[in-house]
Amino acid sequence: MLGSLVVALLAAVPPATAQAQNVVSVPPSGDLRVTVYEGQGALFSDHRRTALVAGTNELRLEGVPASATPGSFDVQVLAGPAARLLERVDTPRQDRPSAALAALIGQSIAVVRRGPDGQTAERLEGTLLRVSDNGAIAALQVGGRVVLDPRGEIEVSPEQLALLSRPAAAVLRVESPAAGEADLLIAYLVPKAAWSAEHSVSLRADGAAMSLASWACVSVPGVVGLSVSGLRLVAGTSALAAGPYVYDLPRATTFGPDGQVRLCLASATGVPVTNLLLFDGGQLDALAKGDAATGSVQRVTRFDNAEPGGLGVSLPGGDAYVYQVSEAGTSKLVSRSAMPDSLPTQTVDLVLGEAGGLRGSSRQESWRELSPEDIERKCEMTIRSATKAAQTVTCGVTMSGKWRIAESSHPHVARPGNRVEFTVPIKADEASVTLTYTVRIEVPSNRTKRAGEESAPAPAPQ
Repeated sequence: MLGSLVVALLAAVPPATAQAQNVVSVPPSGDLRVTVYEGQGALFSDHRRTALVAGTNELRLEGVPASATPGSFDVQVLAGPAARLLERVDTPRQDRPSAALAALIGQSIAVVRRGPDGQTAERLEGTLLRVSDNGAIAALQVGGRVVLDPRGEIEVSPEQLALLSRPAAAVLRVESPAAGEADLLIAYLVPKAAWSAEHSVSLRADGAAMSLASWACVSVPGVVGLSVSGLRLVAGTSALAAGPYVYDLPRATTFGPDGQVRLCLASATGVPVTNLLLFDGGQLDALAKGDAATGSVQRVTRFDNAEPGGLGVSLPGGDAYVYQVSEAGTSKLVSRSAMPDSLPTQTVDLVLGEAGGLRGSSRQESWRELSPEDIERKCEMTIRSATKAAQTVTCGVTMSGKWRIAESSHPHVARPGNRVEFTVPIKADEASVTLTYTVRIEVPSNRTKRAGEESAPAPAPQ
């Protein structure tokens, strides 16, 4: 009888470890911002609102990308009870990449290939036959033929997109000191996200202007039809020190069924350009150490990243496809080049390739110390030509310190970034032309001698 009473009393008392839990589904609010770092993944900042109870709450976050890193979740309370994150309960379901598109096998889809200008170059519409393990289309039946491994953007119907958009969920356990409505900022990382830039440059027939279209190609694994309210792209090698190249796209963006999106960063027409033959004569400090600079003369299209030209925005570095437009209006691809990173008001040199038959060399011929605070360097650059044609070559060198050109054999202009450029004409019958210039540089009287200056007389005692 006593044993039965004890059992009954124990059954009536809840275990000491048992805690009331509030299990609630927290849908997306539509305020999702994503920062994609160049080659380093993406940071998701998700603003959501939910009701909390005092004690432990299990929040089921719907729509979290399946590729989110489990240990990267963080919760900040923007308003409401001061809840704190206890743990991540489970991880998103990790499907094989082929699982999403495999649901569309046997259905009609389209693959669109676009040119560098963003316009449709080719559109293949057919029946999806097979999907590869990495989630790409392996075989597409187009009419009476089968196209293997077609590349391009995938177009699907709204119904098919809904079928592909099977959101995962992450469950977070948080502890709240009191009940109430809470505004939460939930941050987490998605690895392997990346972005790159592409540029399309069309040079006008007269060579005086160009059109430019710049695009960002963003890829985030594990997102299918995901919509974000703000997208930020960061160029650089460190997520903590991103540098000056940050590109904000505040407009709403939706990722396609392959987790990719292509966005226009800049578009301008009638941008004034200067076409020149350019030889880089290196840095004066390197020449002073006896390091001669040699190389080919490059064909360069130069323009200012400025508002009068229709630009004046930050341009990320990336592949540039350069087209030449004829008088008849037809375009011809003439170069695939590398567009450098540039900030507004910067001058951009777009290198189109080597100028055949032209090579240059640059060296320091001599130097002397005029005073403890003044050094004179005599340098020369030689351009050799095998073209048998009249040419004009621009020769550039990067200075250092407080400098001035004392004399030169050819006209020169100062450029931003401590650059000096000399204009060197070459006649049709000339095999080589040598440019000479003298630079005077002010240095502190207590300076440490540079390499190559050991033979200089020591400064007089002060």
